[in-house]
Amino acid sequence: AFNICACMQDCFKLSSLICCLPSRMADTWDAVGLMPYFVGVRKSFCCCLMYLGGCGLCAATIPGQQRSELRDFFGFGDKVKGNLELSDWCCYVCCPLCCIIQEARHVDGALAVLPPPPRHWEARSMARMEAGEDRIAPPGQNAMIEDGRH
Repeated sequence: AFNICACMQDCFKLSSLICCLPSRMADTWDAVGLMPYFVGVRKSFCCCLMYLGGCGLCAATIPGQQRSELRDFFGFGDKVKGNLELSDWCCYVCCPLCCIIQEARHVDGALAVLPPPPRHWEARSMARMEAGEDRIAPPGQNAMIEDGRH
């Protein structure tokens, strides 16, 4: 694990945050399978707008929850899925850039030596495609498909 106050040691990640903060957050979340990349970009961009708008207390909830999920994934957390730990929320309220860099360093370091984890959202979408749920029916046939008539 990396120290949260050691964010200045990684100048490349720090400088990349200036230009592409939502992208870096989404990449970290996507790398461990917490959410798809573009969903992460959307959520982190929303957080950035809230921080810029002066609502840092609200903005810290989304990345704080993802930080809790990351900690659970690596075995540091409380193993409760989908919760927001107070310590993670406080970290994002006090120094969001340090949190983002710490998470990125930890995930990048882990993925450098371990195989990438399975992405649960990819497995669900593949199962839906195999079951034919993502099939697009021609107009007028939706009722027939729902009724079981072909």
